[in-house]
Amino acid sequence: MKKILDNKILSTIISTLEGIICVFLFCLVVITVFQRVNGSFFGYRIYTVASSSMIPDYNIGDVLLVEKVKLKEIEVGDAVTYLGEAPTVKNMIITHRVEKIDKEEDGHYYFHTKGIANNIEDPIVDGKQIIGKVTHKFFFLSFIGRITTNAYKIFFYVTVPIAVLIAIEIIKTLKDNDEDEDEEEIKD
Repeated sequence: MKKILDNKILSTIISTLEGIICVFLFCLVVITVFQRVNGSFFGYRIYTVASSSMIPDYNIGDVLLVEKVKLKEIEVGDAVTYLGEAPTVKNMIITHRVEKIDKEEDGHYYFHTKGIANNIEDPIVDGKQIIGKVTHKFFFLSFIGRITTNAYKIFFYVTVPIAVLIAIEIIKTLKDNDEDEDEEEIKD
């Protein structure tokens, strides 16, 4: 076993694997925290898609970067995220495409939005409901976001990497103990 553990290539693979698992788990924690806290960071927020209304552009679990913008910067075709106020969507955070924009003489905006995969338009969205405009979809974080939408996936994708990290640490401890015993034998 000692010869296997002393192999430099294997040590490099194990260290790389350890690093990848740690980065993966860190990203998983960050996405989960951002989903739960949902705070703004320099005018940006991160949201995870929860429905299939925007397929094919956004799938369930995709992680989107939403930027707070001035209402006049929003154009037809943009995907916007807003807080629902109509009874059917009360207090839901929704991301849909802008189909039409009405601007009142007093400068007030109303948006007609619709999910790409939906057949009917959403209730009219008042400008004050707009949280921001989708500026980016994270592909790597979307993979992780899809994991966080399912309890079984969270269990599997958290438990297995942690088990691997524990196994690596046990192997390193055994190797260190073997080296300590060898040093003690040499001193005796």
